[in-house]
Amino acid sequence: MNRRSPQRKKMKIARSAKKSSQSAQANGTVTKIKEKVNSVLILLLIVVNVILIAHLVQRFIVDYSPTISAIDLVNQKRIQVRVLNGCGISGLANSFAEFLKRNDYDVVETGNAETYDYPTTLLIDHNTREQKEIEKLCRTLDISTNLIIRLTTADAAADATIIIGSDYESLHSYRAMN
Repeated sequence: MNRRSPQRKKMKIARSAKKSSQSAQANGTVTKIKEKVNSVLILLLIVVNVILIAHLVQRFIVDYSPTISAIDLVNQKRIQVRVLNGCGISGLANSFAEFLKRNDYDVVETGNAETYDYPTTLLIDHNTREQKEIEKLCRTLDISTNLIIRLTTADAAADATIIIGSDYESLHSYRAMN
């Protein structure tokens, strides 16, 4: 029979304890490494989230300014109008221009017509807008829709041109200005 001596048993126990101690140390080291890796990954995710949030705040709140195209879209909705003085009364085109601006029209030019002999106020439609928008402009100025002249011009500076005639005093818009 194979009998083991107590000394051999002690050596075997010591070896086994040494192995389990090494194994425990190895397990402890692996656990510590896993904990460190997890901590680093969590810290990395926090940093990425902070960067993303900062970028969103900067993009939508801090640096927001309308682009030129957004401003153009707003101006496209408003009818662009030229106002010309066709009766020779000084400052009349400017008065009508101010009236139109207060009524949300975009006055792009004021000045004098080629002559001062227009007996009635006319509206020249350059065919860049819908008919009902031009008719609304006529109602705003109290001009008869019969006095609309449709003229298609490729290089029109405005959607409509208003030539103030000698009948300006009879217009409701002129009375509203004074």
